[in-house]
Amino acid sequence: MGLIEFVGEVTKVLSLSLRLLGNILAGMVLLGLIVFATTSFLKVPVLLPLVVVCFELFVGFLQAFVFSILVLVYFKIAGESSH
Repeated sequence: MGLIEFVGEVTKVLSLSLRLLGNILAGMVLLGLIVFATTSFLKVPVLLPLVVVCFELFVGFLQAFVFSILVLVYFKIAGESSH
């Protein structure tokens, strides 16, 4: 049972980390595509990339909050004694 529990705990951490990495990379790709699209149509992109950067900041704070809550929940579950 010890090996199964260890694999379960490692899987939780790995899943959480990869999910956060995927969200960060997707945001960067989206921002790059929007900046590229606006610079190809407009010579001076101002408004749309600024709005997207503000949205990415909001999403980043939201992801940090969710990541922190999930880590706290995992620690609480791991700290509880089994009956």
